[in-house]
Amino acid sequence: MSYFVQHTVDRSAQTSRHSNNRRSWSVKGNKMDKDRIKGAANQAKGAVKEAAGKLTGDAKLKAEGKTDKAVGKVQSAVGGLKDTLRGG
Repeated sequence: MSYFVQHTVDRSAQTSRHSNNRRSWSVKGNKMDKDRIKGAANQAKGAVKEAAGKLTGDAKLKAEGKTDKAVGKVQSAVGGLKDTLRGG
């Protein structure tokens, strides 16, 4: 076998061996921050309230929907910042 082929085979064997190593894989890295999830839920809730307010002509419900959407956006941004700082 040539050097290049042997080296490539050796490197792929190392890669597959290390990818099965539990220490090199972190569940935490795949986890979204709770604030991001809550923020997305608040944005969805706000969109529903805003649409219902527009449909029924209820200005208060429409305003609540806009507020919920804004709160959700801020909450998502905070969660994204936490994810970034955590390294995930």
